[in-house]
Amino acid sequence: NIIWQDWTANTISAGNQLIVKLNEYYQEKAEYPDELVDLTPDYLDSLPALGYRYRIESFNYSTGDESFVLSFKAGNITYGVYDSGEPSKKWKVDTL
Repeated sequence: NIIWQDWTANTISAGNQLIVKLNEYYQEKAEYPDELVDLTPDYLDSLPALGYRYRIESFNYSTGDESFVLSFKAGNITYGVYDSGEPSKKWKVDTL
């Protein structure tokens, strides 16, 4: 589905922007923020809006001591996950 592929690419692009800012935060503070909103306003003016076509409102985020996980879902199904602790440093994305 071309709409789904477009949406996924846009969501990953927004996620990549967050990843850059999360890493900048870590470089300056030696820890990741507790919540994504902690990136505003010093690192981002606002968090990326993902739209509502597939009921995506925001990224899900969790952090450990030296890594974080960023993911996105449509409804209750997780479609994309980025784990900074994984050696590949790539998004794992399920397709429709």
